[in-house]
Amino acid sequence: DLDRVQKFSSTGTHLLTFGSSGTGNGQFDEPVGIGIDSSGNIYVADEDNDRIQKFDSSGNYLAQWYVDEPEMLTVGQNNLIYTDANEATINVYDTSVNLVRSIDLTELEPYFDDDANVYGLAVDGYGNIFCGFNHKYVVILNPDGSLKQVLTEQNGKLGNVGAAYNVALSTSGVLYTTDTYFERVQRFDRVDVGSLKVILKPQEELNGLGGWRIKGQTDWRASGEMAEGVPTGNVSVEFKDADGFVTPAKMDAVIVAGEVT
Repeated sequence: DLDRVQKFSSTGTHLLTFGSSGTGNGQFDEPVGIGIDSSGNIYVADEDNDRIQKFDSSGNYLAQWYVDEPEMLTVGQNNLIYTDANEATINVYDTSVNLVRSIDLTELEPYFDDDANVYGLAVDGYGNIFCGFNHKYVVILNPDGSLKQVLTEQNGKLGNVGAAYNVALSTSGVLYTTDTYFERVQRFDRVDVGSLKVILKPQEELNGLGGWRIKGQTDWRASGEMAEGVPTGNVSVEFKDADGFVTPAKMDAVIVAGEVT
């Protein structure tokens, strides 16, 4: 085992290598999961050292904190860091390594049992958590950790997956899984998402001022811009102030699967 992290450009050019075997700062023993925040900081799940390590974009060691045998790691909205702990818990941290919440996966029976392991972990732009299990399904959790949906072959929302070892999401909500049982990658269009389009009036007079966003997101959208891959159900929309215009109060919208609201 080389116990290191390597960085490549989008075209595959090698840019950086850091880390070595050991227990010291910046060393690893089975580095598995990795994630990057919006500032370029790198977080590594250092499994057999029972910790998460944080590095800057150049690979310089910054910090670490204890987590029991972490494997999966991803960075979600608002730079929240999601990682598993001993295969039965998902912990959520902020960039100052404060524990935001802890999700007990053993409460998800019958989907999580003594033989289940979290093999994949991804978070969409709305804070929903996707867990790939070594069983034949992917579990979607609400941002608070409660059960949202189960994707299985049996309910027609997932293909024939033997073991969803890892999961990834595109910005439009397309789900990808690696399947270690059938040795393949599969892509699935999410059936639980729709789109939202908000037009601010008088649009011509605003001339690019103001904006809107779904509550919980950080980036503002321009009038008429489409938000795709929005989970179905109720969402709250908030508006950006524009000098000389009245800012609307927050409003609710209902997202319908496969439709534009």
